[in-house]
Amino acid sequence: MAVRRFRAYLAATLDGYIADPEGGTDWLGPFADSDSGFRSFIDAVDTVVLGRRTFEQAAAARDWPYAGKRVVVLSREEVKPPRKVKVETFAGDVAELADGLVAEKGKDVWIAGGAQILEQFLAAGRLHQLELFQVPLLLGGGIPLFPPGAPRRQLRLEANHSFANGVVKLTYVPA
Repeated sequence: MAVRRFRAYLAATLDGYIADPEGGTDWLGPFADSDSGFRSFIDAVDTVVLGRRTFEQAAAARDWPYAGKRVVVLSREEVKPPRKVKVETFAGDVAELADGLVAEKGKDVWIAGGAQILEQFLAAGRLHQLELFQVPLLLGGGIPLFPPGAPRRQLRLEANHSFANGVVKLTYVPA
């Protein structure tokens, strides 16, 4: 059986933001008309790892976006799951979490958010693939793709694909 991979799948504006200053992503709406391969991506993962703020945004949504997936929230605080959703919290080092997940049988793991969680997995050498959708929009401010002061890291472009709506999918792997 193949080793579980840790994959990020996210969108960012041309000026490098993954959310507006309040954490909103409604700016993605006008670009949702293309088949971005999300269905095949989501079918390839069975576990989602996210930070507390990303979890709280998902919990406030009308529909739970991670239905049928194991959800692990990185938080030192207890989180309150919506409705009858089951979530786990983890407060340790992401390398420890990654080791535990790799030891289990399963599909790939989605590192869903936010920017600091993505940076932690990169720093721990545990991110295998970054699927970034570059959206042709200048947001002018918000939550950056990577936190300020993140160390320099080289990535290798593995694939790219442009969509008719101007979105470009860039698939990177650590160099």
